[in-house]
Amino acid sequence: MIQYTCDRCKREFNGRQDTRYELLLEVRQAVQPEIEFSEEDSDHLLELHELLGQLEDQPAPPPCAPQQHFDLCPQCYQRFVTNPLGRDTAVVLGFSNN
Repeated sequence: MIQYTCDRCKREFNGRQDTRYELLLEVRQAVQPEIEFSEEDSDHLLELHELLGQLEDQPAPPPCAPQQHFDLCPQCYQRFVTNPLGRDTAVVLGFSNN
């Protein structure tokens, strides 16, 4: 029998009898190059060559972090779905309309 441990609360559970959730986490740098389009009568091949040259001059982005795998129990899964970034929830104050 395989025993699993919740990576959040460290509770042990049986993977065949208990519900468990797999969380796959992947973080990548989002890079969006700025491309300017010119007039119709310009040399598009030359423009493409210049754009590639500009990309070569820029520093290489840091390598992507490898994908991480986590096992969650049902309670920790609900907490994750409700607040995936783990931010503290702000206290909402209600004021009367005086």
